[in-house]
Parts: sequence; structure tokens; C-alpha cells
Amino acid sequence: MLIKSSSKGRIAGQIARDAATAGKEDMKNEVFAELSAAMCWDAVIRCQFRAGVKDPGFVTTAKHDHVISLDDKPVNNKQAMWQVPQGASIGFFRERTLVHLMIATGAGLAAGNKNACIGIGAPVGWEVLNLAQDLNWNGDGFTANGKSYLIRYREVD
Repeated sequence: MLIKSSSKGRIAGQIARDAATAGKEDMKNEVFAELSAAMCWDAVIRCQFRAGVKDPGFVTTAKHDHVISLDDKPVNNKQAMWQVPQGASIGFFRERTLVHLMIATGAGLAAGNKNACIGIGAPVGWEVLNLAQDLNWNGDGFTANGKSYLIRYREVD
């Protein structure tokens, strides 16, 4: 099945992917450094903003419904992760609280910073991870370090 993304979504996904790839090759890459220094949700918003998406403003664990919420589309398994369009915000919730945000780069992959908080990836540094393959899916979301997480995504306009 072909996944359709908005043009801004494709561009945001490409920006996220390129920054992670360039960062590994050239630690002086400005976008990689900017995204690696930001909070996870701020880094996602910066990728989307660079692609022409309107800046949604401030995001915290308590103030995020304007960017992602539990009412958004669920990602319950590997196949669902493959369906998340490029550029979409991917929210990770534990006990109904947003704990992490990444940006979809396509084909089950996502980019983010400070990914160790969900049990995979590095504690700091912008990187692309294979969520479809590497998460311990449980039918409602995934489990890491004995904790259960729900995943939701929201496409960009």
C-alpha cells in the first residue's frame, strides 16, 4: 500500500532524515546540532517548521493537545507503524502522559532526540530509529523496561 504524505510532510521527513545522516558524517552540521540540543518535541516542531508547517507554539508533557493527543490515530503494531506518513508527529504516552515525541521519516522509521527515554536509541543526539522493527510491540503499543507505552500520530497539513 502506498502511503501518501502532504508535500510539507515529505519535506519535513526528509529534513529530519538528512540531519541525522549528515550529523553522523559531519558533527559540525548545524541542523544536526540544533536538533540534538533541543527537547524532543521542540526538535520535531523545528523540522516541520523548516518544511513550511506553521509553528504550533509551546509544548510540554501537560500542554500538547494542539500537537498530539491520545485522540489521534493509534499505532498498535509493526504494520501500523509502516503506515505512518512522513512528517507526522509521533507521540509516546505512558500512563496517559506524553513522555516523548518523534517525527516519521517513512517505512516504519522515525527521527528524534533523547530517544533512550522510550527504551531504544541514544540518551542525546538526533537519530533515525526503526520503530517498526525495534519496538517490543504488545498489541496496544509497546513495552520497554517493564513499562507500557501507547503511540499516536498526527499528520501535518
